[in-house]
Amino acid sequence: MKRILGGAAVALVLVLAVIAIRVHQRIGDVEVAKVTDDVHAIYGFGSNVGVLRTDRGAVVVDTMTFRRQGVRIRELAEELGGGPVQAIVNTHYHFDHIGGNERYAREGAEVIAHENLWTQALKDTVIADYGDWHRKAAPAGAKPTRTFADTLRLDHEGDPVVLSHVPAAHSDNDVMVSFPRHNVLHTGDVVEIGAAPFVDLWAGGTVGGMINGIDRFLRASNDETRIVPGHGSIITRAELREYRAMLATLANRAVESIAEGRDLEGFLALAPAAQFEDRLGGARGARNLSALLFYGLNGMKREAAAP
Repeated sequence: MKRILGGAAVALVLVLAVIAIRVHQRIGDVEVAKVTDDVHAIYGFGSNVGVLRTDRGAVVVDTMTFRRQGVRIRELAEELGGGPVQAIVNTHYHFDHIGGNERYAREGAEVIAHENLWTQALKDTVIADYGDWHRKAAPAGAKPTRTFADTLRLDHEGDPVVLSHVPAAHSDNDVMVSFPRHNVLHTGDVVEIGAAPFVDLWAGGTVGGMINGIDRFLRASNDETRIVPGHGSIITRAELREYRAMLATLANRAVESIAEGRDLEGFLALAPAAQFEDRLGGARGARNLSALLFYGLNGMKREAAAP
């Protein structure tokens, strides 16, 4: 028996080692997609990164999850952006958007975010209502060097970048990044394509704010606008309308169920998001989003607790 258990333990260690190697390799793997001649998106293990090429160098939106990715993104950004990284913009506080921040400020780039970001990023809490998610505090090196409250315009030799706070949406510190000269928007995680969007009810996010944020994106765009979501493929304004319709449909179903007196399990038993499973990453994503909408619209969420 001991030999069997010992052999199983060795096998488990080998399997975990292989997984660790593959994850390590995947962290460094990124792909580049051309959005316009001067705007690119970088995809990888984390958020979608936006890169604007200017006469002074690169403006980068988000930095993925790990410091190693931050190094690789900087290399690509300097190549795609025509010179050193001038500024980093964080669309919100989640670790998969600020994890690569650490070295930019040391190298002279501004790291810009909404004024609420660092308050949320410093929290170390466990959220029981979301699978005991341990929201760990960000490292000190990820801290923004410049913040703003409502809007901020960056002017890079006549090529503006407009940052606008999107209140109480995915979180309380979401930022829409507009490249008006190129007709490109970066939405952060208010929009996620191919997976279930997350409403961070524990960081000031709301269901209504998500939908209002999408309405804001629609007003800021036209039929030619290229829209870079926080995760997933680049979309058009028409596809953004479809995304909004899906969220509004599910929110209305949650409201109706609450009014009819159903509890969470009763609502989930209806499989309210079944028709959207292919757009939400499958049945699990559909169920998770349904639960979040019900939590948010019924005031059910429990406060995050210290670990």
